[in-house]
Amino acid sequence: DTTDYIEDSASAEMDIADGFTTGIVAYEDITSSTYSLDLSGCTSVTFWIKSSGTHIAGVFQMRLSEADDGTGTTENLTVPALTADTWQKVTVDLSGTTTSYDAVKSVALYAASDPGAVVVNVDAVETQPVLSTSNPMKAYADSLVLTIATDVGGQQVDFSTMTDADSEGL
Repeated sequence: DTTDYIEDSASAEMDIADGFTTGIVAYEDITSSTYSLDLSGCTSVTFWIKSSGTHIAGVFQMRLSEADDGTGTTENLTVPALTADTWQKVTVDLSGTTTSYDAVKSVALYAASDPGAVVVNVDAVETQPVLSTSNPMKAYADSLVLTIATDVGGQQVDFSTMTDADSEGL
C-alpha cells in the first residue's frame, strides 16, 4: 500500500475476506531458494501493524518459517491486541521459544482465529541482535573526522600526543 505506511514508500496490505477463517493470510519469501537467513543471534522481532478492526491478543501471529511459503518448521509469535485503524509498533521476544531460527526462509502473517473481514497492513519487519558479553559490540563510530577552525588565521593546531610525566594531571 503506497498510501498507508510507516517506513520507505509502502507497506504490505492484506485484504482478508469474510469467508477466510484461519491460516496463513500472506507470506514473504525473504531468501533465494538455495539460502536461508540465520536469525539465531537475534533477541526479538519488531514490526508495525495496523488493522481496520479491533482484535484481542493472539488473533494474529507473525510466523517465522524454514520453508519459503510460511509452512513447515515454524515459530508463531503472538501479536498483541490491536486497536482499529491505529498503527502499532510490536516487539516480540524470541527468547524461550522452541525454534533456533538458524534457517528462516519466510515471514508470514498467520490468523490463529477468525479475524473477520478486515484490511491489515504490516511494515518495517526488523530483528534485534544479541549483544555478546564475551565479544562486545564494536562502537558505532570507526573513525572521527574533525573540522578545526581557529581565531588566528593560518596558525596550526597541535594534535601531538600529550603525556602526564609527573602524574599531576595535564
